[in-house]
Amino acid sequence: MDQPHNIFAFESMLTLHIFVAPGEFDSVEFSDFVDKASLECVPEKVVVYYPANVIDAAQLKALKKDIKSRFHCLPSCFSFDAKGSFGSNELKAQSFLDKGTIEIIRLREPVVLPPPGRSFVKPSGARESFFIQAANLFIRHAEMSFFALLLIRKWGELFDEKIKTVYVDTIDLYGLVSVACRMRFDSKVHGLITVSFSSYSSYKEVLKHADVSTSLMVISATTTHKLLRKIQQNTRWKSVERVVTILDLDPELCYSAKQVDQPKVISHVTPKTTLPHAKLLPSIRLSGEKF
Repeated sequence: MDQPHNIFAFESMLTLHIFVAPGEFDSVEFSDFVDKASLECVPEKVVVYYPANVIDAAQLKALKKDIKSRFHCLPSCFSFDAKGSFGSNELKAQSFLDKGTIEIIRLREPVVLPPPGRSFVKPSGARESFFIQAANLFIRHAEMSFFALLLIRKWGELFDEKIKTVYVDTIDLYGLVSVACRMRFDSKVHGLITVSFSSYSSYKEVLKHADVSTSLMVISATTTHKLLRKIQQNTRWKSVERVVTILDLDPELCYSAKQVDQPKVISHVTPKTTLPHAKLLPSIRLSGEKF
C-alpha cells in the first residue's frame, strides 16, 4: 500500500498496524493515507504506534475519527517515550515490533546473493555465497525510525546523556544513529558524534583511545560476530552490552560457533540459498565504507 515517508504500515492476521515515525505529524497527509489504505485492506482491528511527543490530544482525536470512519472500528493507540518504552502496553507492542521487523526484512531483502558462479569475499576475508547488507533496511524514513526505536530499546539505560560517541562499522549507519539520537534526546543539542571504524580495516586505530564508559557501538551485520571478538581482543573495548548488531545469521544456520557470548542483536536473517562450495568460485571482494 502507498505510504507517506513518515508512516510504516502492514497488515497481519486481520490487524492493520500503523507506525508513525518521529517528525512533524501532518493530519491531512495521514487522513489521505487512511483513505487509500481503506481501499486495499479490510482489517478487523487497527493499531497505531506513535512517539508521545509527536501527536497531541487534538490530532489523536482526529486520527481516531478518520480511522473509525474508514475501517468502521475504533483503533487502539499506543505511544512510546524517548526511551522506547510503551508502558503498560509493552507486551502488545513487542509483538508488533517483532512482526514489523520481519516485514521490513521481507520487503528490503538485506541478504544479497552474488551473480551466478560467483562468491563474495567479505571485509573479514572470508568467502561466502551471500552477504548481509543492513543498509537495505534504511531506504525509507519510517522504516529507519522503526529500527532506531529497536536500537534505543536494545541499548536501554546505557543510552543516556553521558554518551559522547557512537562507533559504527560503516558510514551506512550514520543516518540510523542520527535518528536514534533525535528520538532519544528529543532533538536537544546533545553534542554526540558518530565515528566509523570502517569494519576490519581501521578498528584498531580508531578504537585505540576510545573511552568505552561514554561510548556505544553499532555493527551493521555479521554471521559469527568475529569482528566484535577481534575488537575485544585487540582494543580496550571489552563490553558486549554496549554493542548492538543490526542483523546476524539465523543461529541454526551458523557454520561455526559464534565467537561472542550473548551478543545484542536486533534480528536474524536466513539466506534463500547457499552454495556449499563458495570457496572454490571466482570471488567479488567487498571493501571500503559502503559495502
